[in-house]
Amino acid sequence: MQQPVESGYDRNTTAEEVIKGINLCGKLVVLTGGNVGLGKETARVLAKAGADLFMGARRIEALKAVKEELGSQGAGKIYLHALDPTALDSVNAFAGAVRALSRPIAILIN
Repeated sequence: MQQPVESGYDRNTTAEEVIKGINLCGKLVVLTGGNVGLGKETARVLAKAGADLFMGARRIEALKAVKEELGSQGAGKIYLHALDPTALDSVNAFAGAVRALSRPIAILIN
């Protein structure tokens, strides 16, 4: 039987409240779809926590706009790469670009 996990968060909890007190400086976060909606909000909050972000999306121009916005949020390094999750070649290229950094991935958000 499943039991609820008591996290202290509920539907009214903001992203800032969840990340409060967490320092991600020097940590690599790989985030797919960080250019709009929930992905963009996730990227924004992770940037505020100091994470290095590696973001992929179909529309690289939209990612560039997000990178500009995040630059003022206290983010670490921000890497961008085109990614079409429906095209295996694109997924492989994205994964190869992440591997080329030769850094451990602290957080992976797909």
